[in-house]
Amino acid sequence: MKNNLPGFKEDQKALLIRKLMQIEKERRASKPQITLTWIFALGFISFIWYISIGTNALDEDTIWIPIVISILFLIIASGITSSINNRLRREFKNKAIKSLIKYLLPNVTYNPTGRISVGKMKRSNLFKTKVNHGSGEDLFTGKRGITEFKLSEVLAQKKSTYIDSDGDTQTKYEDVFDGIFINTNLNLQLNRAVKIFHNHAS
Repeated sequence: MKNNLPGFKEDQKALLIRKLMQIEKERRASKPQITLTWIFALGFISFIWYISIGTNALDEDTIWIPIVISILFLIIASGITSSINNRLRREFKNKAIKSLIKYLLPNVTYNPTGRISVGKMKRSNLFKTKVNHGSGEDLFTGKRGITEFKLSEVLAQKKSTYIDSDGDTQTKYEDVFDGIFINTNLNLQLNRAVKIFHNHAS
């Protein structure tokens, strides 16, 4: 059988295929669980409203009860679905993506939960707006020739607090940059100004 994955030996290709098949098996197995979760949640909500309306138990003082129960069960069902999808996503990154990076880019390491630090984003001086909060994932660290680099998805934000009309302290997050951030040392001696143009950073 012809190997259509450049950089992969047959045994490596077979291992990757087994990992992908296992992930697909887990994905298919999770579908009935998600479906049953939503059937139960929507069925229970319908039952609560049927009982409430059928027994004429609803009035201005009790209408909030089925509303709160409905919202609660929708939140629970959404949480279960999100948890299952996040688990499958982590499995795909840890098993499939890591294997691809290991064999195709041996000088690059991949950390699904890693990211460029807020400190590095601040020290880049790329943003007019102050960056003091951030999140991200998918950190790639490696070396090309003599040039070391790091890159990851990041959401750089400005975090600030203010006092609302009730006198309570509230926290506000302003998005400054949302995309791929690359940190590298170009090992170049520059004697002229360098300008970096971007479309979305502020």
